[in-house]
Amino acid sequence: MADFVETREEIIQNVDTLYQYGLGDGPERKFHDGRIKNGKVFVAVRLGDEYRFAPSKFAGYAANNLRHEQKLAERDGGVTNQRIERIAGPPLEIGSAAYRSVDNAYLAYCKTHSIDPSQHQIPRRYWLISRESRTSPSYFWTKVWGQPDEPAKDALAFNSERTRDRVLEFTQPGDIVVYLTSDTTDADPLVRGRVAGAVEVAGDPVMVEEIRAAERIRPNEYREDGRFRWPFGISVSRTWRVIDQESNDSLIPDHAAKGIQGAATIHAMMPEEVARFRSLRVAEQTPDGERGSEPFRTSLRSAWHQKPGQRAGADVIPGCQLYIAVIHDDHGMTVKVGSGKAEDRLADLNRYRRVSQGETIWSLYQQYEFETVVAARAAEDHFLREAHAAGFGSPDHSEFIVGMEMRTLNKLFAEAIEAGQTSNE
Repeated sequence: MADFVETREEIIQNVDTLYQYGLGDGPERKFHDGRIKNGKVFVAVRLGDEYRFAPSKFAGYAANNLRHEQKLAERDGGVTNQRIERIAGPPLEIGSAAYRSVDNAYLAYCKTHSIDPSQHQIPRRYWLISRESRTSPSYFWTKVWGQPDEPAKDALAFNSERTRDRVLEFTQPGDIVVYLTSDTTDADPLVRGRVAGAVEVAGDPVMVEEIRAAERIRPNEYREDGRFRWPFGISVSRTWRVIDQESNDSLIPDHAAKGIQGAATIHAMMPEEVARFRSLRVAEQTPDGERGSEPFRTSLRSAWHQKPGQRAGADVIPGCQLYIAVIHDDHGMTVKVGSGKAEDRLADLNRYRRVSQGETIWSLYQQYEFETVVAARAAEDHFLREAHAAGFGSPDHSEFIVGMEMRTLNKLFAEAIEAGQTSNE
């Protein structure tokens, strides 16, 4: 592995890593605050109106983290600055409008994190990197005591409202959080020290104790004063149990360096860690029990292509559902929008998927039942018309959508339902 970053994405990953250190209350938070307080030369990453910062000495080393940083020499001879400039171009001109905007954002960032920035004799310097909105899920991991339950009875849980709200700031619906089981005596002995499962973020704040099944709450999940240990949650849309008994050490080699931080925060996964996780077999947790699911495996096929010519007709009884199916593979996330009988259409989509050879399958993301076929088709037409007008249509198939953020997808789904309901009036 190279000592210094080679790509723009590696720089962004380091900035995100330091940002997440600032979400906790332990050594990582102290590390974050010290680097932000005393830094003189920063990389600023912008996503919309949000800025995140990291000193160049942290942003410039490959795959940097707290443990790696502690091993680095105090001075690097300016190599990190040279490497970042080679990738990101020259820093902002001091005194320019862009510089003033980013410097004000830095001061606002410090205020948000209760940091009093050090006063230096020379002005701070910044490289500015703009990051595009994410169109595929990000992967994170956290420490827990056991496997997740079905989505309606579980949530991504935290021990403080402040931490929960911060995690909501940098995650979005569709992101995946992997559960590593703690090796403490309180953890489930069947999966202790191993990868337990994963959840897909839905994104609504919830109170965990109110939705978690009473039989799944053990006495040791309450403090001595009777309070539930991790009451503040984020809703989840899908949950999985990992079938393969993969150890925490094999999946995330440096997880122990971050300590036992179950319900304290979540950590970004490196690309190689995501690849290892995507190779595992999982079972999706549903109200009707488990069902086989391999949503993380990499597809062996190329993207689907629609056959030329008109589709043949069929004698079928049409359904009244608007549905969204999704698939994640090497091409990113593809969305299929349609109307009819959602389960039947999903089965058709997966009919020729080669699961035994490691292919991913389409999964049902959302559905809505209308009273009439006309309403369902009106909703489908509205969704596809708006998605194509916004530039998200796929050249491979008229009902495929690509490049759309999950937030936009959910918003457009709600608008389509309203359009379908209006069509009946």
